[in-house]
Amino acid sequence: MKLYITGHPKAKRPFVLLAAMACCAIALCAKPNIPNVLNRLDSYVQDWEEYATRNDRALKQMEKSLSTASPKQQIEIYEKLVCEYRHVNVDSALRCIDGGRKLANEMGDSLSVQRFNILEYTVLPIYGLVKDAIDLYERLSVQNVYPANKELYFNAGDLIYKYAADFYRRPENKQLCADKSEQSVDSLLKYMDKSDPEYRFQLLNREFSRSSSTKALKDMEILLHTIPFESHLYARTAAIIGQTYLKDSYHIDQGIYYLALSAMSDIATGNRETTALHRLGKLLYDRKDIERSYEYLTLSLAIAVQSGSRLRSIEIAEALPLVFATNQEMERTSARNMTIVVIALSILLIVSGVLMLFFERNRRRLARMKVRLQNSVTLKDQYIRKILSLCGVYLSALEDFNRIAGRKIKAGQVVDLLNMIESGKIMRDQLQNFYEVFDSAFLMVYPDFVNDVNKLFEENKQVAVPEGERLTPELRILAFMRLGLDDSSQISKFLGLSLNTIYTYRNKMKTRARDRDLFEQHIRNIGSIE
Repeated sequence: MKLYITGHPKAKRPFVLLAAMACCAIALCAKPNIPNVLNRLDSYVQDWEEYATRNDRALKQMEKSLSTASPKQQIEIYEKLVCEYRHVNVDSALRCIDGGRKLANEMGDSLSVQRFNILEYTVLPIYGLVKDAIDLYERLSVQNVYPANKELYFNAGDLIYKYAADFYRRPENKQLCADKSEQSVDSLLKYMDKSDPEYRFQLLNREFSRSSSTKALKDMEILLHTIPFESHLYARTAAIIGQTYLKDSYHIDQGIYYLALSAMSDIATGNRETTALHRLGKLLYDRKDIERSYEYLTLSLAIAVQSGSRLRSIEIAEALPLVFATNQEMERTSARNMTIVVIALSILLIVSGVLMLFFERNRRRLARMKVRLQNSVTLKDQYIRKILSLCGVYLSALEDFNRIAGRKIKAGQVVDLLNMIESGKIMRDQLQNFYEVFDSAFLMVYPDFVNDVNKLFEENKQVAVPEGERLTPELRILAFMRLGLDDSSQISKFLGLSLNTIYTYRNKMKTRARDRDLFEQHIRNIGSIE
């Protein structure tokens, strides 16, 4: 039993390898069609729930088979379930580990007990327990590992230290974990089947970590063409190729192309423990593809939260300011478009009024003017339908405004409508919605944030959250600082407050702190593992 998905066996006939090399050569020569691959990814994103449901149904069916299996078969099924659930739902993976380990203990199968222990070490980092996983793994000496479990043991070491390298912030900690991961791979390769695509992947991945050579990149692309699309190995391989291309500013398109392939493969396999879609969202934001960026980032956050992966939730949470910036940009675009609609409708109303006066003065031309008016109304209706279709992707609050605007225009209350726009009520409502989304998403990632902040204040100066509210304006400012957004001018734009108000709140909170000099640094360290 392996911890990873291996894909199909390595092709044994020479012409299969030659065909893969030829396909890769063509792909390298041709410039990636980014619009096409992103459109394909959009369809996968839209059908994400369908793919996830299909995968969940298959896992539930596998669990049902436990009731009719022999004890030995049950242990094998539990291992398969852990390997799959690790990418889908952390709690379910831990539940299957407990079930398999309990059964193995009852059977006196110490080898399987050890396998389930090692599997548990690989799940703990996803749950956010990185240090606990490292301690447990290092406590199990390689001399005490059964020979049949050596491959699993070293593969687990590679995964655990890779997670740790992603999680730790200090460069020295990252490098230490990267070195230990590479040592684990060196040992792992000695126990792997050389005909397994996973062996080739690990071999090339190690070469990447030492020197990202062009040859290794081409070999990795050739390997990708031999792996089934709906497999975790395909997604991992495509992601590494994409990240390698992104290191070179001349190959950004290739990087986006392979990250899109990785994201599609993740969705197709029901994998919820992934970062390809999240990284794509950030890249597309830089390329001004705002709507698509917002969709990818919000979906990747929802997937991470649903899977229970605290590690990925924390990583994606750092992109929350980007998500909100994307949302605000969409709202500003929506407001501009709505203003154009209002002006256009006002002009059309004035024109209609002039025409009606003209009809009253010249009855002999009434028939002809009625036709012209009908044509004008028809064109206006067609234009309104197109505008409404465009506005259909915006927030439901703007749809309410559109109905209000229609009623006031028909009633001739144009001045009232303009006053309503200038009052800023719409933006205040959207800002309130933004507060609710931000508070909910932030507190989902940092549920103890308010308590942690109060620990930094003197006892008689702690913050109390009013009933019915999640965060106060002061706490939202601290939340943005925790997410790395320290620029007061940027915070003021996000929260709709004046720059002076932001400065006042920050100074006011600093005066409450036990340690004023290190207060802001302590805020940034809330929830971090040193």
